[in-house]
Amino acid sequence: EYLAMNPHGLIPCIRDPNNDDNVAVWESNTICRYLAEAHGVGTGWYGPTAAHRAVASGWMDWALHGYDHSPCFGSANHHLIDQVARTASEQRDKGIITNAHAQYCSVFHQLEGRLRENAATGAYLTGLLPSVADIPIGVEINRWYAEASIFILEDFEPYMFGRIVYKV
Repeated sequence: EYLAMNPHGLIPCIRDPNNDDNVAVWESNTICRYLAEAHGVGTGWYGPTAAHRAVASGWMDWALHGYDHSPCFGSANHHLIDQVARTASEQRDKGIITNAHAQYCSVFHQLEGRLRENAATGAYLTGLLPSVADIPIGVEINRWYAEASIFILEDFEPYMFGRIVYKV
C-alpha cells in the first residue's frame, strides 16, 4: 500500500487530507514546497513571486545536491552516517569521516557567508522572513548537532584526532 503512495518505498511521504485530489507527496523538499504553496499562501513561506520561490528552491536543492561537485549536506551526511552509524568501528575509514566532516564545515561556511550578505535585509536565506529554504537548512543544523553526540563514542575519537567535530 505504501508503494502506491511512494514508488520508492522511502520516507517521508504525506497525503494532504485537505486536498481533493488525494495526491501523495514524497521527498522532503517537495513536501516543504507543496505545504508552503498549498497552505502558506500569504505567509511568506513560499514567497510572493516566482523569483522569490526560485531563490528559495535553489537553496533547498543546493543543500541537498550541491552544484558542480561543490560540497553539500546530502553527500556529507551520507558518508558520515554510513561510516559512523552503519560501519563496524574496526572497518571505519578515517579518511572518509574526515572528508565528510570537512564537507559539512565547508557547507556551513557557505551558508554563513550568505547570511552575512543578507544581514542588512534579514536573517534568513531569502531575506526578512523565513522561507521554505530555511527548513532543510534547519534540519541539517539539527542533524549536525544530533550526530555530534555519536562522535563522543570512545571508538570514534581516534578517527577525529582529538578535534571537536561539531565546531564549525
